[in-house]
Amino acid sequence: MHEFVQVLVAIILGLGVAELLKGYADFLRPGERQFSGLLLGFSLWLFLAHIQFWWFGWRFSTVNTWQFYELLFYLLGPTILYVLSRLTFPNPTETQDLIEYYSEVAGRLWSLVGVFYLYAIGSNVLLLDVSIWSPGPVSQAFLAIYATICSRVENRYLHSIGVVLLIMQLLWRGIGNVVAN
Repeated sequence: MHEFVQVLVAIILGLGVAELLKGYADFLRPGERQFSGLLLGFSLWLFLAHIQFWWFGWRFSTVNTWQFYELLFYLLGPTILYVLSRLTFPNPTETQDLIEYYSEVAGRLWSLVGVFYLYAIGSNVLLLDVSIWSPGPVSQAFLAIYATICSRVENRYLHSIGVVLLIMQLLWRGIGNVVAN
């Protein structure tokens, strides 16, 4: 049963990765564009988050039977990642200034990051029976709070630190999982 669920997850995640790759390709097209390291860093985290979600999804192979509400809850994660991917880069016809675009969508992006990390806590605790006090959910709670602050405060330095923290936590969790196995 798990393989069928993972196929559905892979389709949604694939759509998100396609959106990110399309954004990178649009950025490389000829023409003048205002570069945004912050948006590029955010998109790097998002790309890695797609891969990590797919990779960690195999932890759910121990779930023998899926209730419909569990399936819907599980699919919420890749759906949030897809929406984030869709919002990360502007349509090529809209604007060429990525700094301006980031300023316009930053609140929504960071709000969704906060929701994603709340979802991650819920999926760890509810679906995998992980203790809420274990390092994963604790770091995810910190990032959910930090993302909520970033969604309300327009400060590029605060957001830049947030992107670094997101990438560090994702790599820490990924490396920790590899070392543990």
